[in-house]
Amino acid sequence: MTENHPYWIKSERPAREDSVLPFILERNAAETPERIQFEFETGETWTCQETLDKTRSTAALFVEQGVAADDFVLAWLPSGPDMIRSWFALNYIGAVFVPLNVDYRGSILLHAIRESTARTMILHPQLLERLDLLDELPLDKVLCVGDVPNPTQALARHDVPVVSTNLETSLQPLTEPALVNQWDLQMIIFTSGTTGQSKGVMCPYLHMWSTGQSTYGYMVADDVMLIELPMFHVGGVSPVMGGLTNRTRIALFQGFKTDQYWQRIKTTGATCTSGLIGSMAAFLDKAPQREDERNHTLRMLTLMLNQSAINAAKRYGFSYISGFNMTELSGPLISEVDCRVTGSLGKPRTGCECRVVDAHDMECGPNE
Repeated sequence: MTENHPYWIKSERPAREDSVLPFILERNAAETPERIQFEFETGETWTCQETLDKTRSTAALFVEQGVAADDFVLAWLPSGPDMIRSWFALNYIGAVFVPLNVDYRGSILLHAIRESTARTMILHPQLLERLDLLDELPLDKVLCVGDVPNPTQALARHDVPVVSTNLETSLQPLTEPALVNQWDLQMIIFTSGTTGQSKGVMCPYLHMWSTGQSTYGYMVADDVMLIELPMFHVGGVSPVMGGLTNRTRIALFQGFKTDQYWQRIKTTGATCTSGLIGSMAAFLDKAPQREDERNHTLRMLTLMLNQSAINAAKRYGFSYISGFNMTELSGPLISEVDCRVTGSLGKPRTGCECRVVDAHDMECGPNE
């Protein structure tokens, strides 16, 4: 560790039980079974033990449907209990979680399915029609989380069977996770596609642990992390990993809403949020002033460092960090707490090296 790094960044590699999702779930349930692990937008809550129980029973369901270790499985679901159960259960049996953007359709959707090489998809019933409209459908099976009026005909023209299922299964749950390790693939996350077709990034367990810990490692067991970023994006899955790793309560919502932001913090008691990116900070900065706007529980968040973010932090009275990340990079650059340098990307964390280069890949000098 150096003086440039935030206080929570550590250089040593973690043990498997502290960095590999199935074993983290087992650890949390063993240590604090009754502590709330998840709170959802509907008000539903899961304790650490319930999170593990739901993971094990859903894993048994997927095994019955033919999912095996090392399989790539698409999850096309909105953020919420079903998405969390699917993700955790797939990893529990050693399968690879491949979440898709729920706004995908047409050629973009088909591209992602092809690139994933997955043969099984888990989806919400309202998305079935988009699959049926594709020119081709390179899948062997679709597991639909919810009722489908006529599943045998839903994708008949593609000759792909649809199984209508309920994740609240009565099957005998699994009792032990697959023997996955830190270097095994945990998930494939598709990039945002700003420079062309989205690319599927292969993310091992240690990769996702590192992203969550470098970006959200300030969380402790007494914190509540409000997550409003989607589970198909690294910005959504990494705070979940950070929260589980640090034994933090996680409040999961489907999306950011300016007019509900402070009410959600009040309702959940959130002390951290998963980030103000894009125009989110500007919305808060320009919101009408309230007499009680500093009366909240928020203490620290991760954000995109611009003047609106600095203004919002000062106005509402919270601390923050920033940095630079791509889906492929595990948060290599992290700023100090409450950095005031607008646009700063932070400094390299332990284990990372970086260069600033010109158009010819020649390293730039100071201030260049």
